[in-house]
Amino acid sequence: MMNSKALFQEMVRRITIPESEDEIHAIVYMVLAHQFSISRTDIMAERMIAAEKYNVGQIGEIIARINDLEPVQYVINEADFCGRKFFVNPSVLIPRQETEELVKQVISSAENIGTT
Repeated sequence: MMNSKALFQEMVRRITIPESEDEIHAIVYMVLAHQFSISRTDIMAERMIAAEKYNVGQIGEIIARINDLEPVQYVINEADFCGRKFFVNPSVLIPRQETEELVKQVISSAENIGTT
């Protein structure tokens, strides 16, 4: 068994990209949520990760890709957009928060047109 908080701290320590500590934490939270289906709360509560789910080599590969400045969304092949998860890879643009806001404005405008 592996302690999720210890794994989180180890990953944060090993990530060397030129980003703020908050950004690195966000990246590690995304990776752990994707890899182990654990939340920030689970990590703070030091939830244990089953040994069969924990693959040292795979975690090392993920950290190496992040340290090579590959976007975390490509590393985990997943991005959130408008409350849904989408498969992404280098052939696909990563959805941005600004685009999500634009979509929400368009939907709101369309709903307002339908009520007048």
